[in-house]
Amino acid sequence: MVLEKLKKEMINRKVLLLAPGKSLDSHEERIKSFIQRENPIVIAVNAIHPRYQYGYVFFTNMVRYEYARVAYLDQFNKIPKILLSNIKTHGEDDELIINFNLVIKRGWEHFDNAVILCLRMMNRLGCHHVHIAGFDGFRTAYNESYFDVNLPTLNPDNKWDELNKEIKDMFSDFRRATEQTMQVVFLTESIYE
Repeated sequence: MVLEKLKKEMINRKVLLLAPGKSLDSHEERIKSFIQRENPIVIAVNAIHPRYQYGYVFFTNMVRYEYARVAYLDQFNKIPKILLSNIKTHGEDDELIINFNLVIKRGWEHFDNAVILCLRMMNRLGCHHVHIAGFDGFRTAYNESYFDVNLPTLNPDNKWDELNKEIKDMFSDFRRATEQTMQVVFLTESIYE
């Protein structure tokens, strides 16, 4: 079973989630220093930054999966992938499929934020120490938000303030539910903290 395999690998390890915010560039030295010092399992969340090395890349939707496959083909082919079942139900040799329903929680219009879904997966895996970088928050212009200005938008109506408010609420909800079992630490500034 996929969850058991991941659980065995991640038990008693620190995990670092790298979301696609611009702080992956502006705080690259700090992030890489943390990786070297702490040796966490590094998971790219819905995007591949070419200057980082990853243990996994976690995809929540086909648009970002296909973009990474085309834009960063060499790195994409080398990284094991964790995919939600809304992308594929049967993966390739380097793809682990997680049931979408195991990591979602309804109640918000944008309930499928990739970082929140990844955090919920980490909780299911029993991870106790999760660090996050690049979970900056959305700005008013799309290309101000991501390290890769060509990254496909997942919010075509451009309601950034509404989206930020929902993500902050989902993150607060997650923190309340896991405050006794998981420590979440931001390595870079986030409006959701």
